[in-house]
Amino acid sequence: IPFSILCLLTFTQNILRYPHFYEKILHLVKNLNQNNKTYTRLNGIRITVSQFYMECFSNLVLLVLGAILASSHVIEFADIMVAIALLDQITQMIFAVGNIKIMINEYAIHERRIFEVLDLPEQKSYQKQMNIKTYALQMNHVSFAYDTSMVLSDVSLEIFTGEKIAIVGGSGSGKSTMLKLLLGLYKPNEGEILEKPNLKRAYVPQDVSLLEKSVLENITLSTRQSIREVQKSASMVKANEFIVKKPDGYFYVIGEDGAGFSGGQKTRIILTRALVQKADVIFLDEVTSALDTKTAKEIIETLLTLPTTVVMVTHRLVDMDNFDKIVVLENGKISGVGKHSDLLEENFCYAQMYKKAMRTSDTIPLK
Repeated sequence: IPFSILCLLTFTQNILRYPHFYEKILHLVKNLNQNNKTYTRLNGIRITVSQFYMECFSNLVLLVLGAILASSHVIEFADIMVAIALLDQITQMIFAVGNIKIMINEYAIHERRIFEVLDLPEQKSYQKQMNIKTYALQMNHVSFAYDTSMVLSDVSLEIFTGEKIAIVGGSGSGKSTMLKLLLGLYKPNEGEILEKPNLKRAYVPQDVSLLEKSVLENITLSTRQSIREVQKSASMVKANEFIVKKPDGYFYVIGEDGAGFSGGQKTRIILTRALVQKADVIFLDEVTSALDTKTAKEIIETLLTLPTTVVMVTHRLVDMDNFDKIVVLENGKISGVGKHSDLLEENFCYAQMYKKAMRTSDTIPLK
């Protein structure tokens, strides 16, 4: 659920309008899940006990009253049997009327939680807009820390419109944090992040989840694209071939937590969503981790041919030679920026990572 909410917020840009929006959503979702579990258990017990006593009491009253009326020859004994047969339907109707108030109270709780977030005051984006049209994003001496733990220190980076950027580094070097800062999810402790006006973002994280809706609804969200446009985008990331094999194809309803699709297939569905949204910048966080090497290479090659700006965090050095710029993070600082061939000669950290990757099956040799 949190990821689904994050995707919706990222594409609509609402997340940039409210302070601590993402943290607030996660807190509400956690509380809502706990309250729903407790309510479901207690409500189930209440309904079972109420129905048992209601049926027992009503049957007893009916039999006693029917026996008195039958002994007085007011009604026939057969009338009592007919009344017992109708009693169950009457009881269900009474319970249905009583449940209306329960449903109203339940939905009122959800409504309050939703408007608690929607009524938060508007706030300007953490990023400032810049007038230079050649830039998509720009980080100027940005530092960020979780509480007292410094993650990024004095980071500066220029991302041009249409540029393909790869962010690499060891575990804990600050790659994902840097991506979230560029997305606007976090506010820098120091420095500033500039963006071009009306910048539209798309985000594909490492761990993805899908809504319990049709494949088409998961891809288009609230936008209105034709099925032909969706199929074209799905074909670009090798998703169309497995979607059409499902019953009902793009109208196949996905189960809980993406049931019916593998991790790699779910990633490709989210990649299709990013392409369909026609964002100015597509942010990818370790998206190749759930894909086999051959498929990852083909998808990366496709993404690198798009006119869209692409910023990808990765540990799999696939097609590094085709990126316009590779950013090497080391201990929260940028130790090198440049092309693949230059970094192999000039940056020791990158050269070591590449040599290690080449010794594993994780990497396909470059052309």
